[in-house]
Amino acid sequence: MKYHLEVTKGQARIISQACELLARLHTGQLGELRLLNWPDMETRDVRETEGLCMLLKEHLFPGLEHPHSYHGINSQEIPDEARVAYDLHQVIRRFLAGPKPEGGFPYVIYDEPRRTSETEELAKMRVKKRTTAEFERGRLKFLLLAAATELEAGYNPLRVDWLLEHDVSFAECAELKEGITFAIRYWAADAFAEDS
Repeated sequence: MKYHLEVTKGQARIISQACELLARLHTGQLGELRLLNWPDMETRDVRETEGLCMLLKEHLFPGLEHPHSYHGINSQEIPDEARVAYDLHQVIRRFLAGPKPEGGFPYVIYDEPRRTSETEELAKMRVKKRTTAEFERGRLKFLLLAAATELEAGYNPLRVDWLLEHDVSFAECAELKEGITFAIRYWAADAFAEDS
């Protein structure tokens, strides 16, 4: 079974960073913890933070004796969960990087994702394009909300200057009139129901 999740570009970037951090921590790169944006990070002693990371690493990863040693992403010493997280990070990172510049430096962000997980296939990412119907519904919703604001202010939203200002087509004008009429009838029915 597959799932779809709609996120903004900023949310995708945070998901990518979280997946990268999870993968790095599983491989023994506990020093990455110091890169988190802790509230008082500027006032902390970097050596003290690194020392705490090393103590934690010695406890969790006794086989990694050198301060800068860690397991590779394909190591059997780490769970596949780490590889799944790394693969998600790769896919999102590559997608957010956009087109590779011609003749540019071969930055890792432009590398095509390479599956490392033994259990999960690579995720796919795309930009959701709005259909014409979705676009038109969104535009009509905008126009109805703008018309409601005009009505609340005591103005007629179907006056020519307002229609021209909002670039309302003849067809949209008819839908807008129908929408306003429906809204007024609904509001009136609701108001009269409360009175009785």
